[in-house]
Parts: sequence; C-alpha cells; structure tokens
Amino acid sequence: MMTTRTRKILISALVLAVLACIYFLVSPMESVWMPKCMVKTLTGLDCPSCGAQRAFHAALHGHFAEALRYNFFLLVGLPYLVAAVVASAGSGKVSQWVRSHLLCPPMLWLYVALYVAWMIIRNILGI
Repeated sequence: MMTTRTRKILISALVLAVLACIYFLVSPMESVWMPKCMVKTLTGLDCPSCGAQRAFHAALHGHFAEALRYNFFLLVGLPYLVAAVVASAGSGKVSQWVRSHLLCPPMLWLYVALYVAWMIIRNILGI
C-alpha cells in the first residue's frame, strides 16, 4: 500500500512530466496562451525570472547556451530549487543536511539578495 508521501511524490512527478511535455511541444515565444510575466507587463522591467519559460523550452531541446542567454540566473536558481524540493521530499541524512545548510535563513537571504541583484543587473545592462 502506498503512503501519502509516496502518493504526493508520484503526483508531483506526473505533474512535472506533463509540464515538461507541454514546454517541449509548445514554444512560449509563439504561444498566446502561455503565461506572461506580470512584472514585465505592468512595469516594462525584466524580473529575475523573465525568460525562464523560453530557457526551459530551449533546454528541453538540448540548446543549453540559448537557455542561458534567455535567463542566466537559472545557473543559480535551478540547482537551489531542486535541492529545496529534494530536501523537502526526503527524510534521510542528505535531506537533513540540505535543510540545515542550504535552506537555513542566511542562505535563503543570500538567495533573495542574488535574485534582487540579478533583477537590477539585467535591467541596467539590458541582459
């Protein structure tokens, strides 16, 4: 019998797989129904996550250099997000280490500071 935790992990994996299939098949640049950035729409400024959908689409097609051109912050953001998800789902020693070292308040504040700094840098330099 499956535990609730296992069920949640399987449902999450299924949702992620479906999203990956959608992003593989549909280009965010050419689709009118893909979500648009509200920060960009309201202010005209690129938020730190602008380009993430296009980067994800490019990466799924194996175009990693293009993905980085769309959003360079993914080099920092994606591994941190994956570590947070894995640590949240797990209960072993590795998950505990990740929670205590990567998800502690100083690291979370560092991530927020890098996120804000990336927004400022990309809008000043036009990246």
